[in-house]
Amino acid sequence: MPPRRPCFGLAALLVGLLGALSATAHDTFLRLDDYTLTSGTTAEVVVFHGVFDQSYYRLELTDATRLDLAGPSGRYEVARDTWTLTTWGRRPWRYWQRAMAWLGRIDRRFTASFRITPREPGPHAVGMVLPFAGAAMDPATFETYLHEIGLDGEPIADHGLTDPDTIIRERYRKSAKTLFLVDGATEPWSAVPLGHPAEFLPLANPHRLAPGDTLPLRLLLHGRPLPDQPVIVSRQKAAFTNAVPRRVRLRSDAEGRIEVTLDRPGVWWLSFTHLERLTDDPDFQYASEWATLVFELR
Repeated sequence: MPPRRPCFGLAALLVGLLGALSATAHDTFLRLDDYTLTSGTTAEVVVFHGVFDQSYYRLELTDATRLDLAGPSGRYEVARDTWTLTTWGRRPWRYWQRAMAWLGRIDRRFTASFRITPREPGPHAVGMVLPFAGAAMDPATFETYLHEIGLDGEPIADHGLTDPDTIIRERYRKSAKTLFLVDGATEPWSAVPLGHPAEFLPLANPHRLAPGDTLPLRLLLHGRPLPDQPVIVSRQKAAFTNAVPRRVRLRSDAEGRIEVTLDRPGVWWLSFTHLERLTDDPDFQYASEWATLVFELR
């Protein structure tokens, strides 16, 4: 089930969105089977909409307003005719996907994918932006939602809506970015944003780091540094276990910077949700911009 478009009439909004109360708590991630690709070879990017290790919905191509691939020579749009939805598998296929996840690979249930063909060596980024969508929640659901996105205890959580019959309406937009190498070349590195509405910008080359190093990043909102923003950091589940790695919550400084200590190798992911209260919108009380970043530390 893809995220629903916002309806800018209250009655239509409630009819269309009350059935998707928890949809806004789902992050979007772009994942690869291998984060070191070969130039001229086509690779599949798997689109997860849910949590990092499990997708809940298969996003349609129409849910992507931008689909970009960036490398040393610049940025260009990914061919949209490569977008596919994972075929619904029979029970043995579903068991196989669970086994693959337990082995540290990708569980492709409820996913979509698209293909990329990088043409030159060096660090690359692939990114996607979804359109605005909407959701409606009662106060209890809204409180749970704030906890899931790491904003419980923040000033925005003090929304002052104590009537259990109140409907809280939010519009949201999600951006996702993943870093990878081509031909194993870690240079040339350039800290250039993709221009997403919300985005993580690494300030050092993560492909040159080793376990124990620290990666500085800047949070961007509409191209500007985002200060005092909570960020969630975690890793892909290790092979041969179902244990979910601990999530660490950091906070950006006055210049929108955070520093992430990469204590072990593996695939790392970061996410943030910038939520603001609206005062001049008759249809929505809140608006949010989401961003995720995925990369591998070898």
